[in-house]
Amino acid sequence: MPKHAVRLYSMVAEAAMMVLSINSPHFSDLLNSLEIEIEPHDWNGHPDSLPKNNRAIVIASAASVCSWDELARSCAEHGHFLLCNDRYVRSDGSLNDKLESAFKTWLGKEGA
Repeated sequence: MPKHAVRLYSMVAEAAMMVLSINSPHFSDLLNSLEIEIEPHDWNGHPDSLPKNNRAIVIASAASVCSWDELARSCAEHGHFLLCNDRYVRSDGSLNDKLESAFKTWLGKEGA
């Protein structure tokens, strides 16, 4: 039985796990090692369509309908973990290579 079930928002929910394994293999391995069960959800690429009260993992996409900075700010405001190609995206839009520690910190916060 998984330790945590976490929502994951991506442009194509049915392909979310495949996208993770190809674009973010380290993160995919981390989810498995932490026994995280992913609940994939479709996302239309706009920050307003992400949940406001439930934190989630969001896979950044070039098809997003907003600026990179707007997406990063919105995800940070609502407590989402924004992921782009095995890197955590900070609230200022910069990429953080310390994916594992950033995710474990995020996972340990209430509401994950």
